[in-house]
Amino acid sequence: MIQDFEYLAFISYKREDEKWADWLQKKIEGYRLPARICKAHNLPPKLPRVFRDTTDIEPGPLSDTLQKSLDNSKFLIVVCSPRSARSYWVGEEINHFILSGRQDKILLFITDGIPYSADAETECLHPVIRENLPEMLGVNIHEEGSG
Repeated sequence: MIQDFEYLAFISYKREDEKWADWLQKKIEGYRLPARICKAHNLPPKLPRVFRDTTDIEPGPLSDTLQKSLDNSKFLIVVCSPRSARSYWVGEEINHFILSGRQDKILLFITDGIPYSADAETECLHPVIRENLPEMLGVNIHEEGSG
């Protein structure tokens, strides 16, 4: 259940994509569940916090803090761009979720680039995702609805 975790999600991103991570965190933390859903599932109206390193980091060894925050997050949201696809730390955070058996709790938020591109300059999915979760789909902000 959501209440079993300190954070609803951990947002993984490359520093150059911080505007998207900030936007996403504000949207999620500002969302209020409909009263009918709260009552039916015994949930609070406000979702748990979202962890983002620039807003929630505590003093101490960086790797310990990040690992604890990953473990205390129900979901991992990866802000996908060609920049994050080349990030060592984004790969480590994805790998941590996979190794903890929670690959089904990884969500992709594509902000730039092309998934499964043949060109490394436009590829937005991290190699850890492509190698371990080859059928993964994500939300692409540039996709238009079928309206």
